[in-house]
Amino acid sequence: MKYLAYGSNMHPVRLKLRIPSAKFYKVISLKKYKLKFHKLGKDGSGKCNIFFTGNKKDKIYGIIYDIKDLEIKYLDRFEIGYEKKFLYLEEIKEEIFFYSALKKFINESLRPYDWYKNFVLEGAKYFNLPKEYIRMIERVDSVKDFDFDRTQQMQEILEQIKKADHLS
Repeated sequence: MKYLAYGSNMHPVRLKLRIPSAKFYKVISLKKYKLKFHKLGKDGSGKCNIFFTGNKKDKIYGIIYDIKDLEIKYLDRFEIGYEKKFLYLEEIKEEIFFYSALKKFINESLRPYDWYKNFVLEGAKYFNLPKEYIRMIERVDSVKDFDFDRTQQMQEILEQIKKADHLS
């Protein structure tokens, strides 16, 4: 299946820790959508959401990965509070799926943890997304995560990502 990653799963190192079969397919943009950090995560912080605005000026960038059908269930376990949506993309002549936040999990006052925002930022930089899009992510207000163990675990993953980026 074709999976559209637009948030913390964009970077291949991060996604492969969750879905070993993930293989990069294509970078795309979708008009009429906006990247928002307003989805309530189970840790209480803001997570990414692909938010449909209907405005032709809005655009979100994402990474399409090929993943094995059998591994989707592993990804589903991480995507609590999201629903799977399907979209036929004319440019690739295939259907893709992505996770979109359920309305009851949307809260505009949420802020992402700094490590989470860095996952999104590293993915955007890795795929050389447009500079204005990267700047938009950089401007998102984030907050410090005071859960030391979780922060340490996420920082270790970020180090793996940075190390992989230097090798590529």
